Amino acid sequence: MPTAAAPSCTLLGLVCLAGGACGDDHGGDGAERPPIVWKGEHVQVGTLLELDGWCPGTLSRLDDYAAALKDRFHAPEAPIINYYLYAPPLSSHDLCGGNRACVVDGDVSTPELLDIHELVHAVSATFGSMPHFFEEGAASYWGRHYAVDFRGLDIREVLAEHWSSGADPREYALAAHFTSYLVHTHGDEPYVALLQATSRDQSRSEFEATFADILGVSLDQAIDDYEANWPYCDPWAAQSSFYECGRPATVVTPGEGTEFDLDISCADPEVVGPSALGFPDRVPRIWRDLTIAVEVDQPSQIITFDVPAVGEANTVLLEVKRCDSYCGDASTWPIVPDRTEDPNVFVLSGAAGRYVLRVSRAADDPGPVRFRWQ
Repeated sequence: MPTAAAPSCTLLGLVCLAGGACGDDHGGDGAERPPIVWKGEHVQVGTLLELDGWCPGTLSRLDDYAAALKDRFHAPEAPIINYYLYAPPLSSHDLCGGNRACVVDGDVSTPELLDIHELVHAVSATFGSMPHFFEEGAASYWGRHYAVDFRGLDIREVLAEHWSSGADPREYALAAHFTSYLVHTHGDEPYVALLQATSRDQSRSEFEATFADILGVSLDQAIDDYEANWPYCDPWAAQSSFYECGRPATVVTPGEGTEFDLDISCADPEVVGPSALGFPDRVPRIWRDLTIAVEVDQPSQIITFDVPAVGEANTVLLEVKRCDSYCGDASTWPIVPDRTEDPNVFVLSGAAGRYVLRVSRAADDPGPVRFRWQ
């Protein structure tokens, strides 16, 4: 079971850096590491910061997500991942070569306590990581990436320019989109075989030979098919929610409706954060993820809020996402219950399937959220 050092502190350094990318092997690993203050089954956290600046559930989620990634990639359970948490920016600690965060020799350095992008890099590192574009695609698809519009980029030009290093947020999003294509077209197991069989230090010709051997098509053929048949979609819609979607779901039965009465505060062990990563307003938020299963197609699905009430000032954000990340079917709906007139009602598509609901409030505005899904 996880153990924790005695916490004693205040919210500190919880700001997402809007600029800068991550890196999976950028320098600065000679810096003295902070002491390990928390140990889970798969991750141990080293920091000089006080961990009670985050909701307690964040540490459990960090450890659970690492376990899920190891299972997904068929990675060995050992060794435990060293996860070093610093006050931003990391450049002030002589770390990560100017990047927002990085993984060096399998060790994570980050200003975020739940940096699932870097966790993907850490698990992938057990196999030697993939060439840069594909490695960042993996971390951005299975983890998290910037919600930016990457239309207009040429994938062949990006591969030629950033085979070994570099790339900006739009190129990360393109890499994630191409990864979603590979996973959905060829399947999880062939993709994982490719991840295991390739390494960051491979030449392009070596990688392309392995790619063709495992997937049965050349990289050029895959790109041609991707450009012809894989539609653009919202970056969050294309991102995998395998962890959330794999959890037990609340079944919503047509005509009956289901009530959700939540406490979005650190008192709930399922609530995690704060973080601003991934949120459209870049505001540090705390949140809880729910998984629901809609059994049959309906003309529409209706969400009605009781709290916050109509006209009540609030920072509540409800993000709804279909678990299917195939771009032709994937959908996301950000819902802000800020209506000034009755009813506080929102109507969504009625397609059957599994959905992830992320219910959040600003970190400085915890409190209840109550709504009905029918």
